[in-house]
Amino acid sequence: MATTSTKRKRSLSVEAQTTTSPPSKKLDVYSRTLATSTKGRGSLSGWTACPLCNGKQKKYALGRGISMHIQQCHTPWKPGKAELARRERLRRRIEGVVYRAFKECNKLSIITDDILGDVTAVKESETPNQYKERLLRNFLGDTIWDRDGKSRPISYTPDEEETQKWSMKLLEIVRKLEQSCSGKDDGVKGSSKEVDKSFLMIGFDRNGKESKSYKKSLPPFIKAASDGNLELLKQMVEEVSAKSSFPCHHETRLKKLLETKDRNGSNGEHWSAGNGHLMCLQYLMDLSTSISDKNSEATLTDNRRKRRDGKTTLHYASRNGQTKIIQFLLSASNKYDVDVLSGDGTTPLHMAFYGGHLEAIKCLIDNKAKIYKKNEWECGIGHWIALSIQTDNERLVDILNYMKELVDGKSYRIFGLVQKQGHSAIHKAAQKLNITVLKWLAEEAASWTPEQQNAAGGEDACGNKPSTIWLQMGGDKTFSAWIIDKCGW
Repeated sequence: MATTSTKRKRSLSVEAQTTTSPPSKKLDVYSRTLATSTKGRGSLSGWTACPLCNGKQKKYALGRGISMHIQQCHTPWKPGKAELARRERLRRRIEGVVYRAFKECNKLSIITDDILGDVTAVKESETPNQYKERLLRNFLGDTIWDRDGKSRPISYTPDEEETQKWSMKLLEIVRKLEQSCSGKDDGVKGSSKEVDKSFLMIGFDRNGKESKSYKKSLPPFIKAASDGNLELLKQMVEEVSAKSSFPCHHETRLKKLLETKDRNGSNGEHWSAGNGHLMCLQYLMDLSTSISDKNSEATLTDNRRKRRDGKTTLHYASRNGQTKIIQFLLSASNKYDVDVLSGDGTTPLHMAFYGGHLEAIKCLIDNKAKIYKKNEWECGIGHWIALSIQTDNERLVDILNYMKELVDGKSYRIFGLVQKQGHSAIHKAAQKLNITVLKWLAEEAASWTPEQQNAAGGEDACGNKPSTIWLQMGGDKTFSAWIIDKCGW
């Protein structure tokens, strides 16, 4: 017999595929934000395993975390390794069921499989190929899900119907997971009042340990760097030296200490740079230089300078407006590239706009930072200022006016650019509920042509105008009505 866990996984993966009622409008990331009731951070919402990853117990934040995992790894037209393995596993099990069914001469009305669960038997006059096709359609969906891997390339461009069907499937999976983990029954078919045993409650990390805030979870060495405690850093290094009997042991242990990382992959240099502790940063970089490869001309390897997402000390100094750190890193002795890229192509200048620090922005541009550089999502500085975390409205307006000067008053060049999702700076400001940027852009757009206004403030790739995104992210109706009336956005 199939286990309870197996049946639950089957109901999540199969029933979601059979959802056929068409949505009233296109579904996208904003729709998923509205559909989920959780905060997206596991310690605040709880953790759950992916129902599509067989046998793996890795936990994802309930709501947005699991949504992003499924989107990235199980999208039918761009599947990850886990999704390809799942498809192959189900195909093999189905082939086994077909073999057993015809070997039993159709005597069984229901065939039970450990993974597939209870499977309907062969229909009268049904051939093995027809039976196999019916099971494939039942467990892997119809032809748009690329069941056999041969009818289409593994990666392809979906049409609108396929995109909508996948969005509906994803939403249904997330809803069922939330119902299963909470034990609530909201009248949705398949919901259960029994709490999922694989669910980790709020207040714990993904490994089941009591959750700590990011700052409290820092290892002692990184905590000292974060606080700018140079004396404590030196003391820890001396303790390593005292425990080392041979020079080679000393270098190995010192390297291990310097490579200490927090739970997000940041090291002591990142924290020193981000918090503006120049003396600590110099000390850590000098230590790294002292144990670098003697045959290499580089003082620090790219891996030492970069976090796991590719961000460097320059990215964090820029994000936090640490101008002295920026100047130090860009000095001739450090040979830092002012446009060094993170894993997704984000530059330090992008981070300076995101942080909302005008002096840091000017410092980077004075050092030849490229203002038209885009990341892999094709987001430029206009998008990053729209997403800015700067809460001082006067500073934001100063930056916006400075940006206009950078392009000789032709602001559409940076604020009207549309990235891969169909978003301009206007859409991003709405997404962030950044009313200061939106008001400034609404006034500035008066200098654009009607065509430019429509292009920058029109529907994105999923059919959402900025006013719609504003409402979907929790913005008030009054401002949404104002921006529609003023700009048609």
